[in-house]
Order: sequence, then C-alpha cells, then structure tokens
Amino acid sequence: SYSALSQGISSLKASPLGDTQMNSSGPTGDTLPRNPGRTRLLPLLVGAMLLVASIAVLAYFVDFEDTLNIAIMMPGDTKFSHLNETVGAMNMAVDDLNKWGGINNQRIEIVSASPTDDDDPEEMFREIDKKYHPLFFVVGSCDLLAAVSPAADELGIPVIGISSAPGMTEGRPWVFRYYTSAAMEASSAMEIIQTIGVNSLGMIYTDDRHGCGVTALLEESFSAIGGEVESEVWSFNTGSQAGIVTNLSDNEAIYVVGPCAVALSMLRAVMDNGYTGEVIASSCLSTPLMWGLPELEGVYLSSPLLYKPENILALSFSEKFEERYGLPLTHHAAAGYDIVKLVYGVIHGSESSRENLKHQLESGFVFTGVLGNLVAPPGTHDFIFPVFPSYVSGGELWYL
Repeated sequence: SYSALSQGISSLKASPLGDTQMNSSGPTGDTLPRNPGRTRLLPLLVGAMLLVASIAVLAYFVDFEDTLNIAIMMPGDTKFSHLNETVGAMNMAVDDLNKWGGINNQRIEIVSASPTDDDDPEEMFREIDKKYHPLFFVVGSCDLLAAVSPAADELGIPVIGISSAPGMTEGRPWVFRYYTSAAMEASSAMEIIQTIGVNSLGMIYTDDRHGCGVTALLEESFSAIGGEVESEVWSFNTGSQAGIVTNLSDNEAIYVVGPCAVALSMLRAVMDNGYTGEVIASSCLSTPLMWGLPELEGVYLSSPLLYKPENILALSFSEKFEERYGLPLTHHAAAGYDIVKLVYGVIHGSESSRENLKHQLESGFVFTGVLGNLVAPPGTHDFIFPVFPSYVSGGELWYL
C-alpha cells in the first residue's frame, strides 16, 4: 500500500531572497574633489548603479510562462541523514535561477520525498511523476537509485543519482549520476596505503552496493601488489562490533566504508577497541563537521578538492550556504547544487523536455561547478568528481 504519499511528498517553493547589496561613497567634508574628471564621472557611476539595481528589482517580478518541477527522492533512513544537505543546496540553486528567469522562463519548483522502509520506492516514483510530471529526478543512495531505475527507463524520465556503486547506469538509458565512484574511492585508498607503506589491511564495510563495491575493488587492487587482506561485514548488533575489530586488529591498517553515520560508528568501534595501527576511511567522513572529532585525529581519508582553501568558487558558495543553514558546506550538498546548475547549462535556450535533457546530457559537455571542472565525453552517463588522499590533524584536513 502507499499510505505515506501525502506525508512523504512536499512541494518546496524557492524563495526569491536577494543576496546582493550595493553601496556608494563619495567625497566627505566641505572640499571639492581635486580631479574635475571625477565630477563628470559621478553621474555615470550613479546611472550605472541605478540600472543594475533596476535589473535586480525586475528579476523578482519575472513573468514566468509556467512552472517546471524538479523531483528529489532521498532515503528516509537516518543513516542517510547527510543527504538532507543536498536538498538544501538544491533549493539555493533554484532560488538563484528563479531570480533570473528560471529555466527558459519557467519558474522552477522542487518536489521532495523521503521513502522509508515501509514505502515502495518505485510506487512513490510513479506517483510523483503522475502528480507533478517533473523534468527530472535527483535520487540519493545506491539502493534507492537501483529501485527506481526500471521505472525511469519505462516512463522515459531522466534520473540523476547521487551514488557511487559500480554499474548503476549500465543498460539504463535514462539513468545518470553525478558523484564520486567506488573506483575513485578504491584508487584513493590504494594511494594512501602505498604512501604509508601498509602490507596487511583489514576492511570493515556495509553489506550494500556501495560498501561491497568499494571493498571488492580495493581488495582486488591491494592483492594484486601482494598485500594481505581480511574483511568483515559490519553488524548492527552492538554485541558483535568489538569482535569484528578484534578479528582485524593484527593488520597494519584498518579501512572503514559505509554511509556517513555508519562509517563514524565503525571508526568509533575501532578506536574503542584500542586499535593502534593506521586507520583509513572513505570520503563520507571527510566533511568539515567531522574534522574536530577526536575519533578522526590522525585518520587518513579520501576527500574531494572542495575543501581546499584555494578553491575560490567553492569558498564563495560555502559562505552563502553556511549563512543560510548554519552548517559548513559538504560535498553532498555541493553535488545537489551542481546538478541543478548543470541541467540549466545544458538545456538553457533549448526545449525544456525530458527527451531534450537526455539528449543534451548524452551529447557531451564541459561544466564548471562547485566541485570542480567536469569534462563529459559524448555517451557518458557517469559524471564523476575525483577524491584524493588526505588526513586529519589538529582538527583540520590536510591533503597528502
């Protein structure tokens, strides 16, 4: 049955809040400017400022032709609570675009849903499509993306997943993704392993598409260079967690991978067990709120370049995000913001249809987003941003 639809789906309208403030200054006191040219220039400057202000004001009163919906499906499970940041950042992107005419003079509105274990994700997907007919869906988590992909192909709806497991888009003509990948995670972990000189590795992972995918790739790569590997599936039975760590404690390093909240629990179990070897974690734990936790001190991580101070574009957006939500920007949030801006970029000035969006995404493009530069060759369905070796020291993230 589908009893939760009315509660699980909400339409969130973007609010046209202004972010730009302007001010002017001129000579003070009773003296005239020493340069007469400035006197002639002042009216021009004032006129230019008034013109900009007029354009900004008019942007709030755009006469939209109609509404264009974007649907978001994020898992309702608390272990994926970090994906709430994605929805917030997407609303910021929608606000920005609606100030200047939306997409092709269509006002953008967001429809969001959070299926729980009691819901049928595919049924919810179909109900949202029937009620709102969104241009495309953004879907979080590998399992949720896998659940709705058959319906996306059947109905001809573009879906962009925030997921990393291998094979998510293979044989799925209407399914894309924008995120890092299991292969990227494994490659970064291998670079860390080789840098710190580890010969034996214990791995703790969740029994899902993401955990299994990263673990399998990392085990294959490490074994190929002669490394010894032991692995344990994470159990949610508190009594067995200590045993998992004990079974792996004779290895030189332990690697943990899983959804953010779960990966943090894994890390705490490793520390509570008194493990003294090196600890490596997947990118989920590389977000700024994690850096100050005592469990993260000295831990090696895979991290996107989003957190580099030299990333000026990311710094600018990060300040806006933190001002609005009171939280530091994460790569989960940045992915949502980039997806909206990417879709705008590929279909701006052309038809706002599902068929055209699919065609434009498959045609290849170059895109500069908060997460960096993306070059997508024609035919690509996986839009992947890289992650790099890093570590936490003194409550800060440092890249190797």
